[in-house]
Amino acid sequence: MPKIFQYLQYIIRFYSNDHLPIHVHVQIQEREVKVEFLIAGDEVTLIFKKVMGRAPLQEAEAKEVAVFLKAYHKKIIEKWQTVFILHKKGKMRRHKQKAEQKDLSIVSAKYVQDFIIAITFSNGKTNVVDFLPLFQNHVKGDNLKYFAPINFKKFIVKDGNIYWGKNEDVIFPVSFLRDKDESEFEETLYVI
Repeated sequence: MPKIFQYLQYIIRFYSNDHLPIHVHVQIQEREVKVEFLIAGDEVTLIFKKVMGRAPLQEAEAKEVAVFLKAYHKKIIEKWQTVFILHKKGKMRRHKQKAEQKDLSIVSAKYVQDFIIAITFSNGKTNVVDFLPLFQNHVKGDNLKYFAPINFKKFIVKDGNIYWGKNEDVIFPVSFLRDKDESEFEETLYVI
């Protein structure tokens, strides 16, 4: 479990078996949360999730570490991609079936209507996703152009993700786009 940063009393790390979406684990003493990165252009939203069996950070602590995570999000994402994407293909994994379940990705997507897209995942399941609430909550600034139907329909599926814009202006974690059964449920604590 590589420690990538220490900020004040917070330890920020990856686990060796981590999976998409891009995230870090933040620990302070015996408390820990998982923090997913949601990027829309220059806007960074952090989703703090409870880690099963661990006490979570308090909201004031989450806000404190969020300042660092937002400031260094590009370096964190670059390190995550280096560890888990660039070097992933050359590694043998002991628990292949478990790893395949965790490495869920998008294989195809089809526009249905309005802001609705049918997404097929690497596990063979297809979910119909209404992107309107996601866009309303997370898409801001220059990326508002993707609300226009002509631009919304120009989504791209590449490298297991769905995004809008040549520079991946708007992208959502896979966890936002699929239904979860109770065994996979992660309680969202804070969105900062």
